[in-house]
Amino acid sequence: MAPRSIPESVTSPASERVVWEHLMKHLPDEAVVIHGQRIRDNRGDCEADFLVLIPHRGFVAIEVKGGEVSYENGRWWQQTAEGGKREVYPNEQALRAKYAMQDYLDRRTDVWTKGRVRKAHLMVLPRTAWGPQLEAPEPAPEFIVSSDRLNAIADMLLHVLDNPGADEGFPVPDEDAVEQATDALAGRLDQQRTIDTQRQLLDEHVDRVTMEQAKILNAYRGNPRIEVIGGPGSGKSWLALQMTKDLAKDGKSVALLCYSKGLVTWFQRQIKAWPEQMARRVDARTYHALGVSWGLQIPEGAGSDQVWWESEAPGLMLPLAQGLGDEQKFDAVLVDEAQDFADSWWPPLINALRDSDRGQFHIFGDQRQGVFGRSGRPDLSFATMHLTSNVRNTKQIAKVLKPFREDAVEARGGVGLPVRFVQCTPQQAHDTADTIAVKLLEEGWKQRDIAVLTTHHRHSQQIRLADGLQGRDGFWETFWERDDVFYCTVTGFKGLERPAVVLAVDGFLHQETARDILYVGLSRGRDQLIVCGDLDQIGEVGGQELRRRLKRAQEG
Repeated sequence: MAPRSIPESVTSPASERVVWEHLMKHLPDEAVVIHGQRIRDNRGDCEADFLVLIPHRGFVAIEVKGGEVSYENGRWWQQTAEGGKREVYPNEQALRAKYAMQDYLDRRTDVWTKGRVRKAHLMVLPRTAWGPQLEAPEPAPEFIVSSDRLNAIADMLLHVLDNPGADEGFPVPDEDAVEQATDALAGRLDQQRTIDTQRQLLDEHVDRVTMEQAKILNAYRGNPRIEVIGGPGSGKSWLALQMTKDLAKDGKSVALLCYSKGLVTWFQRQIKAWPEQMARRVDARTYHALGVSWGLQIPEGAGSDQVWWESEAPGLMLPLAQGLGDEQKFDAVLVDEAQDFADSWWPPLINALRDSDRGQFHIFGDQRQGVFGRSGRPDLSFATMHLTSNVRNTKQIAKVLKPFREDAVEARGGVGLPVRFVQCTPQQAHDTADTIAVKLLEEGWKQRDIAVLTTHHRHSQQIRLADGLQGRDGFWETFWERDDVFYCTVTGFKGLERPAVVLAVDGFLHQETARDILYVGLSRGRDQLIVCGDLDQIGEVGGQELRRRLKRAQEG
C-alpha cells in the first residue's frame, strides 16, 4: 500500500519527483499527497509544491527548492544552471501556501465543514546537504529537510505537526476532514467532469494497469500448472481470458469454466468477438453445463437440490469424462473463481485433458470470496502467482475493503467518488436501495451504469425479471442487452462489476459465509459504492473497523 497521490505520479521537475518518491515511500498509507496545487489568496495566485494531508495529525504545505541552496547575508539564495545565484523565498512561500490553503477551505462551505485544523509547513532542499550554509534565524532546523534527511522526511513532517506551537493548537483533522479537504483542493470528479467523461477516464486507467498485470504472466508461459491468487478487482478474470486467448491462438483447444452464470456470459460475449478460427477452439461454460454437454442427465426436481449438484453430479461426470474421445478432450482447462468448486468437482476436469500429466491446467481464485462455502482444490502441484493490486475499484472503495485483508493491496483503480452509507433495517434495505438508485439517476448516472445487489433475498425486480424471461439465460441477457438498472444477489453477481453499485444488506442466509458475501458485495462497484443496511449488523459480520469506515460515510 501507499499514500494516495494526486496526480497519481510526479515526473517533473526532477527535484520535486525525488521529494514525491520519498513522501510516497515513508508516509503512512492513509495520507494524501497533492502536488502542484494552485490556490488563490488575497495577494493573487500561489502554488504549493506539495500539500500533505494526514488523518489525526494535520496538514502540511511543502516548498521544494532544487539545486544548491544557501543562507547568506540574511537572504536565501539558489544556484542557477549558469553558475550564478538568485534570491529565493522558500520559507515565505511555504507559509503563504499553508495559510492560503486554510483560507480557501474556509471559503468552500459547500464542501468544508471542519473549521480550522492543525497545519504546519516545511522547506525541502533535495540537492543540498545540511551544513553551516543552511543555518538561519528562521526557520528552525526542524523545518528544513536537506538532501541527507530525505529518508526522515515523514518523521520530520510528523514532528512539526506534533509541535505544541503548531497552528496555535488547532484540533487535528479526522478522516472525514481529509476527504473534505481533498475534494475541495483537488476537485470532486462529479464537479469537474460529466459522469460519462469520468467513466471513460477510469476505463482507460483500468485497461492500462490490467494490461500491466498481464505482462507478469510471461514468466509463467512454460509452466503447465499455474494458480493465480488475487482479491476482488485484481484482474483474475481478465488474465484467465487473456491466457485462454493466447492458448487458442497457439492452436490449443481450451475449456474456460466457472460456476457463475453471469461471469460465463461475460466470457462468452468476449470470445464471440474473437476471430472465428480462434473462438471455436474455446468452450466457455459453467461447470455443470460442461457435464450436460458430455451427456449428464439432470433429474426432474434437481433445481434446488444442492446435494445433487454438489456431490452426485460430479460423481456422474467422472465416468463421462473418462469416456470422452480424444477429439472431445482439451489441451488446456482454465477455471476462474476456483474457490467456488468443491473437492469432488476436480477429477472430471483433470480427466478431460488429452494429456493428464502435461496438459495445461490453470486456476484463478481467492479463498476470501468463498460465498458458497465449498473452497475445494485439485490434487495437482501448481506454481503460484499472487496479484497484489486492485485495478477495479477506486481508491475510496479500496479503502473500505482494507479491513478484509491482512496482506497489503495496492489500490490502482484511480481516484473516484466518496463511498456513501445509509442507515436502515435489513427489512427496509430493498426499498432504501430503490430510493438510492433513483437519486443516482438524478445525479446523472445512466440506468445501465447501476446495479442494485442484495446480500440475502432476491429483490422483487429480480424475481419479476427472471420469472418473465424463461430462466437464467434470459435473465443474464438483460445484464448486457437492456439499458436498465440491474438487480441481482451478491452470489449471482460474482466476478462482475458495474460503475455504480447500491449494496442492500438485507441479512445473510448462512453466518459462515456472511463475511465473504459482504466482502464480495462491497467490491462490485467500480466508481461509486453506496451501502444501505444496519450498521451494527454490518459491524458484527465485517468487523468494527469496517463499521467505523462506513459510519464516517453515513448520510443524514
